[in-house]
Amino acid sequence: MAKEQSFDIVLLDYKLPDISGDKVCWGIKKDADEVQPVVIFLSGYDSLEYRLNAYAAGGDDFLAKPFSLRELRVRLSKLLDYRAKHLQALKQVNETQSMVMQTMREAAQYGETLHLVKSTLSCQSEERLAKCFFTYMDKLGLHSCIQFRHDDYRREYDFLGTDCSPIEGNIFNLLNSQGRIYTFGGRTMFNDTHVSFLVKNMPVENENLFGRFKDILAVAIEAIDARYIELVRIRTLKAAQEQILTLTNELSANMEQLHSRGGELTEMIQSELHMSFHILELDESQEKYLTDMIAGIVRKDQASQKGAKRVRDQLGGVVVLLNNCINDAHLNETIAHYEKEEKDPFADDDDSVELF
Repeated sequence: MAKEQSFDIVLLDYKLPDISGDKVCWGIKKDADEVQPVVIFLSGYDSLEYRLNAYAAGGDDFLAKPFSLRELRVRLSKLLDYRAKHLQALKQVNETQSMVMQTMREAAQYGETLHLVKSTLSCQSEERLAKCFFTYMDKLGLHSCIQFRHDDYRREYDFLGTDCSPIEGNIFNLLNSQGRIYTFGGRTMFNDTHVSFLVKNMPVENENLFGRFKDILAVAIEAIDARYIELVRIRTLKAAQEQILTLTNELSANMEQLHSRGGELTEMIQSELHMSFHILELDESQEKYLTDMIAGIVRKDQASQKGAKRVRDQLGGVVVLLNNCINDAHLNETIAHYEKEEKDPFADDDDSVELF
């Protein structure tokens, strides 16, 4: 009967025909749910042994026979009051435990977000940044896809490690200008300047969890977008560095070639001119004029070559400056600090946040 329906109070005789009352009490307490009934033992044996056995079986009170109804009513009233206070305390304990667990879950999720912000700094490629993001989302139990964009460039990644479907790519292009957070159905799009990600299983039916996820994912997309902008900047600097380096090498080779040919041509003209003075029948002043003119041309050519050399050296300086920008102090510190995490930025370490 105790299994089929619940009771507030049970009056139980210690001596029953087929079984002892303490065993019955033990079974009642065992089969009851979290809210157990109050059990009062009734017995004609008023000894310490019986009372201890009743208490050990889970009894709440012991009333020796014979007893008056007035005494029974008083004890019932006290036990009912005790039970009500016990239930209230139990409710408060459950609420407190629930609040503690909720706080621990929230702290763990915020901790994972902070870990993501730190881990993005070690990502040296777009693919690595996407993998870091999907590892983070997996810890939150969320499925997603992400888009990176810059100028006319677009690239999408799915959490399964494959490209997004055509319709998801189309959704990215349609919704990346529809505000920072855009929810439709059970999906939510988060947008920033160069990055958007689509969460496919947002818990929209759980208002508290949905709101918390929106808060932490808004922080996450800012960190990812900032790191992607830095990657684009580094990529642009490297491309400029390579172009200027190629231009500098070509200029240097052309200068060497022109210098060699120019010198040979100038010497040949001077030699031919001096040998032709007697044929041209020039007087001394005319010969001096031509000689000075050719010397002036040679000086201008040499000055031009020096100017080109200065340009080449300046371009070389620009290459060095770009290299320093790419490997500036901040980037070097970041890479050095997180180079151990580059293989797996979410590997279990001392910094991981595991609260439950």
